[in-house]
Amino acid sequence: MPNGTLLFAKVVAKAESTYAGGSDSNLSSGARRLTVAPTGVITLGREYDTGADRTVGIRTPVIGNRVTQTAENPEISIDAPAVTTDDLAIWLGAIEKTAGGTPTGTAAPYTWTRAIGLTSSTNAPASLHAIVADGNQSYYVNGILPTSITIGAEASGLTTLSGSFFAKSVAKTSVAPDDTLPSNANALAGRLWQLSYGTAFLSAGTSGGTAFSHLYSWSLEITSGFTPINAQAGALTLADYNQFGAGFGGTLTVTVASNTTAVTQLLDKLASQTFWRLHWQNSGNTESADILVSAVPTSVTPISGDQDGITTYEVELTLAYDATSGKVLEYQVKNGLSALP
Repeated sequence: MPNGTLLFAKVVAKAESTYAGGSDSNLSSGARRLTVAPTGVITLGREYDTGADRTVGIRTPVIGNRVTQTAENPEISIDAPAVTTDDLAIWLGAIEKTAGGTPTGTAAPYTWTRAIGLTSSTNAPASLHAIVADGNQSYYVNGILPTSITIGAEASGLTTLSGSFFAKSVAKTSVAPDDTLPSNANALAGRLWQLSYGTAFLSAGTSGGTAFSHLYSWSLEITSGFTPINAQAGALTLADYNQFGAGFGGTLTVTVASNTTAVTQLLDKLASQTFWRLHWQNSGNTESADILVSAVPTSVTPISGDQDGITTYEVELTLAYDATSGKVLEYQVKNGLSALP
């Protein structure tokens, strides 16, 4: 398989019990087919030394049988045009899984919760392995971890997700994955999200905090801080990953109505610590999602556009550690998923 890129339109994934410790046969049962756009890309990241600088005294310096592969560092780009609450638990778990990698509750809805602070050494992320396919060929990818994940929604659409990931290796496979369509395929409608603010780190749900009227769109980019370890360990693939190789953080961007609340809670609080909750729940309250953050407004555009005849603010907030709660970000997802696939 030559160096370059692979396109894929299907992803069937499963959490790994240990980093890159599974095999493609593990995906023949108990895996989950994830919703992705038909434009996923894997950059193989295979590096070669052609030997051109080692060969002297001949007219053609590159000799056919003396090209040596020196490294393999696959990178993956995924776009999901719609996500479910099940999907959210899997993708957010790839940044940091819940305690023991299991939810609380003995029956649906199960609750997946994790708070992320300065250090989280007791809880590793739930890395994934997957079989991806383009309709003609299938590839097995293991040791998948996110560099960044972006979740967002607009009032007129669905909740979307995109991410950049690194992996340990990519290889062709003939294994037929368990790609049964999930029973929960209800995507999160963007209009059901609600933004609230408070004076301290907020809790999941609808109690506490003050609801922000006229939220038109939002996006949250989360940078995991994970970095691949490209050490000499007897293989061309990465040796391991560093959970704390770079800083954990992110940016919350919101578009809201230009009103008194926007002035007092955003414009007047530039460079000050603020607390926010994004809450979603379905009509029967059998599924919900909460993303709670401590953040500092760093950029405010007071007249960014108009929506429904209302002038809007676009605000960027940088995630920031809250010394009182010991948290930067917390997520809670309630769904029908009793265990990670």
